[in-house]
Amino acid sequence: MARLPYLEAEQVAPDYRDMLKRNTNLHKLLVNSPDMARAFNGVGGYIRFKSTLNPRLRELAILQVGIPVIASSRSARSRPPIPDDRDQYEGAVG
Repeated sequence: MARLPYLEAEQVAPDYRDMLKRNTNLHKLLVNSPDMARAFNGVGGYIRFKSTLNPRLRELAILQVGIPVIASSRSARSRPPIPDDRDQYEGAVG
């Protein structure tokens, strides 16, 4: 559960609603602090569109960061619960 509320567009001042164009929970959290949200979006925009970094290296960096994040998120959601009776699995891995 988030410690900050996920704000919807109608809960945000009109000047900041453009930050919710992407309807993601991350953006709904960031808009709790509009100045920080603009700075966060600015860094991402700079890295993707204005940086002089070689485009192939830039994409590699994005993948290096993104893939583990996505993988851990997906595996956490699809992982079966750990059984309470672990004795039945003793010695199964060796």
